[in-house]
Amino acid sequence: MLGCNLANLVKKKVDESQKPTTLTSSDSKTELTIPGGWRAEKQLNETAVLQAAHRFQEMYIIVIRESKQDFAEDATLEDFAASSRTGMMSSLKQSLATDPVAARIRDYSAMEYQLEGTADKIKVKYICTAVETPNYYYQIITWTLPSRFEKNQATLRQVAQSFKELKSD
Repeated sequence: MLGCNLANLVKKKVDESQKPTTLTSSDSKTELTIPGGWRAEKQLNETAVLQAAHRFQEMYIIVIRESKQDFAEDATLEDFAASSRTGMMSSLKQSLATDPVAARIRDYSAMEYQLEGTADKIKVKYICTAVETPNYYYQIITWTLPSRFEKNQATLRQVAQSFKELKSD
């Protein structure tokens, strides 16, 4: 009988760990829904408002918010995406990137591009999405190892697509 109870408890814990979880930023302005196995993170990027990982599968996501007040009045989503892409490329060695293409994240206009390069002697492959909301630009940056990219890219896109702005200033 003790064995059955233990087995049921283990099954319950495994089932709970596979449920999606909604993460909300500390200021309650944004959220992401992460699949089972993913966990909230605090150390991936010091400026990120949201960050999570599935470390066993080498999948990561961060969301960085930038106020549109800090950009020229004639700045566009395309300008923001190009600037973000250039900044990311300069932080990597041997970087290659696709051109940004129009995308959607919920009801928001977005631009997506892929990027690969080497950081700290580790090759990384990114899917980056620049998103425009009424008052902010967001960078949604997902990444994994090149050897896992084909397997992980659908999940990385799913997590990025779950981004939601709850309230804007």
